[in-house]
Amino acid sequence: MKIIQLFVFLFVFNLVSFTQNKVEMLDSLFNTMHAREQFSGNVLVVDKGNVLYTNSFGYANRSQNTQLDENTLFNTGSVSKTFTAVAILQLSEKGKVDVDEFVLKYLPDFPYERITIGHLLTHASGLPEKDTLLKSFSANNIVTNAQMLKLLYDQKPELQFAPGSKSLFNDVGYIVLAEIVETISNQQFDAYIKQNIFDPAGMSSTGIYTAAQIPSIVNAAKGYLFSPFSEKYEEARNVPEIDNLIALSGTQGDANVWSTTGDLVSFCSALSGESLLTEESLSTMFLKKTEALMPGQERSYGNSFSYGWIIPEAPYRIAQARGELPGFNAQIIWNLSEKRMIIYLSNNYLSFTSYNNMLPYSVGAILTQNTLNLPKKWASVELTNVALHISDAEIKSLVKKIKADPDTYDFDVPGIEYLIKRLREMGKADKADLIESLL
Repeated sequence: MKIIQLFVFLFVFNLVSFTQNKVEMLDSLFNTMHAREQFSGNVLVVDKGNVLYTNSFGYANRSQNTQLDENTLFNTGSVSKTFTAVAILQLSEKGKVDVDEFVLKYLPDFPYERITIGHLLTHASGLPEKDTLLKSFSANNIVTNAQMLKLLYDQKPELQFAPGSKSLFNDVGYIVLAEIVETISNQQFDAYIKQNIFDPAGMSSTGIYTAAQIPSIVNAAKGYLFSPFSEKYEEARNVPEIDNLIALSGTQGDANVWSTTGDLVSFCSALSGESLLTEESLSTMFLKKTEALMPGQERSYGNSFSYGWIIPEAPYRIAQARGELPGFNAQIIWNLSEKRMIIYLSNNYLSFTSYNNMLPYSVGAILTQNTLNLPKKWASVELTNVALHISDAEIKSLVKKIKADPDTYDFDVPGIEYLIKRLREMGKADKADLIESLL
């Protein structure tokens, strides 16, 4: 008996030590990345079904030195699409929607005959993007779903491709889905989502807000970016080069759900516990449907679209939801097989200068291999942040420093070539030529 008790004690002790080691490595990872200005935001990590780590790094409001905390709300961008997909599947379970039916059955004035609800859910409709519809719309006016749909109905632009022939990530399709939810439920979309998803899942902090509403919302983070144009942190909505953030803050179904890491893990828990959808609907939601092509990409890299989620090519069943807009980045990476999850919400984001896409690999190495791999600083990012504001001699010195410290820096030639291209487009050929000569 004593031998068995000793074995149990040692097993539990080793398990606790192993868990503590993971927590220490996660803390080291995020503290180091924050100190290097590689990450600012909130993070939550689930391992084997339990919350292993949660923390906050940075400021919700830089001008007021307000720290981020677990209650801080972030714009989740296209993560919002997961809620819209759940709403459609809930209505399908009640027999009110058939995902294989044409949209015309539910919206008689819809101007495209061959598009089905399934096409909208899987980005296979061929509908134009929002920018195409908003060419004559003022960037300072908040666009509503009703206005967006009126533009679509009035303009009826040519489809990008025949419905079902391919797929390309699309926001307008999810705005149409929100309209279908409203029409069938006889409720405003935000009211339906709150009553049927947010409240049942215990998402007490989550809501849908426009740029006009968000200043009065308690605990809402401001979205920042380190602007290469000014060489300082700017609130993204105030950056002249990004002129559509206010206008696009009014659409629903595709974006503009503000949430916390805690609420998002509650959402996923409610899904897996089948309190929002049946097991059959949940299984359907995570099936690979169409090749996941993103704007500007020629390859899907093995990724597939499902209903509101992206399903990567992986040895495990993984579902991913991500939202990206200047100032904010949101990610849910859910290992359904191993009951692991990474959720991070960042309020310091500019796509081509962000390290956030390295987080899943570093966190995954800790969870599965008990190994801490700190992401290196990219030469392209470090140069992008300062190239417009330093002398030629300082550029040469920085490149020399980067090349001399391969343990800290990754001299990423493709990224530097992209920077060179951007500099030439901005009329900074002298800077571009100098950096190119140092490759």
